[in-house]
Amino acid sequence: MKNRTPTRLAAARKFKARIWPTMLRLGWPLVWLRRRLRPHKISLSRIEGVVARGEQPLTMVLGVMNQNRDYLLQLAFQKITREEGPSQVRLLDAFRPEYSRGKNAGMVILETNQPLHGWLDDGCWFFIPSWVSGQLSLPLPEKVLRNDTLRTIRRKIVKHGYEYEVASTEERFNDFYENLHVPYVTKVYGSTANCQPRGEVWEKSISEGFDLIWIRKKSEPDKYLAACLMVYEAAAPRIWSFGVRDGNEELVQEGVLSALYLFCFEHLLKNGFTQINMGGSRPFLRDGVLIFKKRLSQTVAHARWEGFSLKILELTPAVKVFLVNNPFIFFANGRMHGAVFTEAPLTVEAVEELHRTNFYRGLSKLVLYFFNRDERFQAASLPPELAARVEIRSAAEVVSGRLHLP
Repeated sequence: MKNRTPTRLAAARKFKARIWPTMLRLGWPLVWLRRRLRPHKISLSRIEGVVARGEQPLTMVLGVMNQNRDYLLQLAFQKITREEGPSQVRLLDAFRPEYSRGKNAGMVILETNQPLHGWLDDGCWFFIPSWVSGQLSLPLPEKVLRNDTLRTIRRKIVKHGYEYEVASTEERFNDFYENLHVPYVTKVYGSTANCQPRGEVWEKSISEGFDLIWIRKKSEPDKYLAACLMVYEAAAPRIWSFGVRDGNEELVQEGVLSALYLFCFEHLLKNGFTQINMGGSRPFLRDGVLIFKKRLSQTVAHARWEGFSLKILELTPAVKVFLVNNPFIFFANGRMHGAVFTEAPLTVEAVEELHRTNFYRGLSKLVLYFFNRDERFQAASLPPELAARVEIRSAAEVVSGRLHLP
């Protein structure tokens, strides 16, 4: 499939830059009126339990539904002991400080979007996008080709005799969706799985153009083990989804999915592409998929408008455990940043290590929140390149009444 001129993307950007701001200004009175006459409501629960990767009791207020709710509960709790609700409340009320404090919880997470967050935020909330996606340039840099991750993938390709084939008929699409994609996503992600309906995925694939990259073993050429759906969006080809035959976890352990990434890159290079959209990942910096894409030199480039508003009410021992174990990407002033909380002593060496493990290409800043901040520490002691990428804060700031975001 040939690379095409992104005329639709250019037209959309022109519309957004010239016409959309005017429409927003003219329509703002209607938006203001609608928000008050028909306020957005949210389903709110108060949840108690034992914090994940800890033993401390955690209490949180959660206004999130469906797969996102299950995902956040898995991040926060190893065991839930009590749940009150859900009850329907106005999102406006859930953002009010007195409402949150009345729940006697350590933190609040509400499902919202950027415009609503911007309208309701009093300066005390983080906005965390529900998904982030990244871009990658092809061919991969020589430094990346020599790293341990790529070497391990190549060894598995040789060991198992993997090869790929491109087949993109409707019959093969149905096989991919029903026998590879849905079983794999359901088995791996359980209640947090997010499977789009078959019709929506097919319509998207047909309208944009697509390829299915299949992986098999040379010793079994008629047995297709896994596949990747590649959709040719105007900006760049996008890895839309993966699938493994019958959700077989042993095949995943053997490296079929990581091998598929390299086969996708090879296929695109053969067809003259130099950019690829790597698809979505969760916005938490220790998410396994996000880390893997980082090792392939992905640049975090886009984020969903939908997401979560997070407010820390009290730095209880359990809340500290949650924050330390779940650094995240957040939006501030139109840019993506990383938030990392640590109980390590504030030293140059600690800052360098936190930057090495948590900074992702595409982030504007990495904000490091130290629970044990030494006020004598001088940012001037950091190397200039590192100082430009990090901001050092006291973790107590998040409950001080106003966040000082980048």
